[in-house]
Amino acid sequence: MNLTALDWIVIAVYFLLTLGIGLLYSRRARGNTSEFFLSGRNAPWWLAGTSMVATSFAADTPLAVTGIVARNGIAGNWLWWSMVMSGLMTVFFYARVWRRSEVMTDVEFAELRYSGKPAAFLRGFRALYLGIPINCIVLGWVNLAMVKVLQGSLGVSHTTAFWMLGGMLVFTAFYTTIAGLWGVLVTDFFQFILMMTAAILLAVFAVNSVGGIESLKARVANLDLANSSLDSRLRFFPRSRFGLDAGDYVLCVFGRQLVGDLVSGIRTGRRRLRGAAYFFREGRAKRRAGHAVVQHCPLFAAALALDSHRACDHRSLSGGAR
Repeated sequence: MNLTALDWIVIAVYFLLTLGIGLLYSRRARGNTSEFFLSGRNAPWWLAGTSMVATSFAADTPLAVTGIVARNGIAGNWLWWSMVMSGLMTVFFYARVWRRSEVMTDVEFAELRYSGKPAAFLRGFRALYLGIPINCIVLGWVNLAMVKVLQGSLGVSHTTAFWMLGGMLVFTAFYTTIAGLWGVLVTDFFQFILMMTAAILLAVFAVNSVGGIESLKARVANLDLANSSLDSRLRFFPRSRFGLDAGDYVLCVFGRQLVGDLVSGIRTGRRRLRGAAYFFREGRAKRRAGHAVVQHCPLFAAALALDSHRACDHRSLSGGAR
């Protein structure tokens, strides 16, 4: 793929806008530690919620979902759709509790909930465990996906793509370091709009390239017949091996996820107050406890508004955070 002058101009404008946002919020990030890491606990729910979604949308996300659907059909997405139960618990319970605890990091909660040397050990262990092996694994697969995207889109060698990725990582580290969480939230918002627009346009172009949605369905049906598949790739619910209908099967999937969450929380003595650090990073940055709830599910904003503001008047876990 050969990039034209217009392509390079668009890329340059993107980097300049991102850098401009970082520089704009750099002065704000110098205030104090809370301002840098938590945006002064004053981030609006809609901005933090969008940042959470954008953080989950990496270079490998479209590739991974496409691979899942190609191999297992639409029903293969239940691999991650099944996590909705945990998401609902986060929305309606954990988000508010985390915000009102006023912790700065999720591992800090260990010493808030417990005390003494065991609590300090748990905090240190989780910090090392999540900070080194887990983050390294996640960064590894995301960066490998980006290298493959650069190779496929630009037609460059693996070595060239690797050095291009290195340059982008240095650029990202620079603007996030000078801008703090405010810069991350705003650039995430900008990048989310860009990514979703591109993904929707790509889907439209892809469907049109095969003659429309009806033509796509016909081709998938022919592919299923050619492979002697008992299941259609267009099937929404996976076929049960135990004679269960769709509703029973989905209930079993949700139940397994819920029981797994509760059991894992009981085993660690933390009642499932764990999870990806960036979800709670934005949750701790909310203006109010109720906003931490709304940010996780913007569609519930209107319904939860009264309850959210009422909750702000209650005493927090740490003694009265508003």
